[in-house]
Amino acid sequence: MYGRWTKSGLALAGVAALALGAGAPITAQGVYEQEVNRLLDLTRNIASSRGFSSTHSRHNGQLNQGQEETVTLDLSAGMSYMMVAQCDRDCSDIDLWLYDENGNLIDEDVLVDDTPIVNVTPRRSARFSLRTGMINCSVQPCYYGIGVYGSK
Repeated sequence: MYGRWTKSGLALAGVAALALGAGAPITAQGVYEQEVNRLLDLTRNIASSRGFSSTHSRHNGQLNQGQEETVTLDLSAGMSYMMVAQCDRDCSDIDLWLYDENGNLIDEDVLVDDTPIVNVTPRRSARFSLRTGMINCSVQPCYYGIGVYGSK
């Protein structure tokens, strides 16, 4: 592709840079994770402007199209939470589903987009499950990250 690096192309450029003594290699993972983290930084700033702050460490991962991953989150009663996923430029659709400790679906964002958001204000402190699904990824794997923000 002209004017755009592919993930394998970035990895090859990194190997070439290392072979030429140009320092640390550029890796596809590093570039794509940085992209996702920049998007999550912007998300954090927007959440902050709306009275939310980060409540959990970011979760970063990678999935092929059609794959899913679930993370668990301990959430406190009475706090309003917003969970946002961001994914790299090769991802055009990623979805989120939030379940309570009994497996009940609490919220979902299954719109065709690359920035799903789910919300909850738990009545009691509990462990929730956040399932992420990579719906459309043109160059696999696609890198993604999840930010969790809360407000009293």
